[in-house]
Amino acid sequence: MGAAPCGYGSPAPAPANTAAILAKPDGTQGDAVALDPSTGDYQVDAYGNKVGGDSVAQMVYLALSTQLGSCAEQSLGLAPPGGNIRADTVAKQKQAVQGALANLVGTGVIQIVSINVSTLKPGTLLRTVKWRRTSTGQTDTTVV
Repeated sequence: MGAAPCGYGSPAPAPANTAAILAKPDGTQGDAVALDPSTGDYQVDAYGNKVGGDSVAQMVYLALSTQLGSCAEQSLGLAPPGGNIRADTVAKQKQAVQGALANLVGTGVIQIVSINVSTLKPGTLLRTVKWRRTSTGQTDTTVV
């Protein structure tokens, strides 16, 4: 028993936190908070805990989903197609994807395996980038 700024009595221990920090849906430990690609919000589980994700996959996603010149790091992002989609748009967008990922490629974090640019519907492009993590050789795909 004792007196404290918050009251009088004996302290009760709090229950142990059993939530895994940044647990991925498969139960493994993540090294970043997962982002919902459709909203950009953090993903949370049924209990409100942030869901874990992969930091390299997030770096690729953020580099491709950020518009070039729209954030403090002016060289981060993908240049928008601009104007009408013409015959050279696909080639220009492949170059834009390479530019957006240049820092990750240049520092040896990833290797680009393939870039596919297709028309989703009139006036809308879909960019599918297949990349390889150089540290593990694991291949992943990011779609923006």
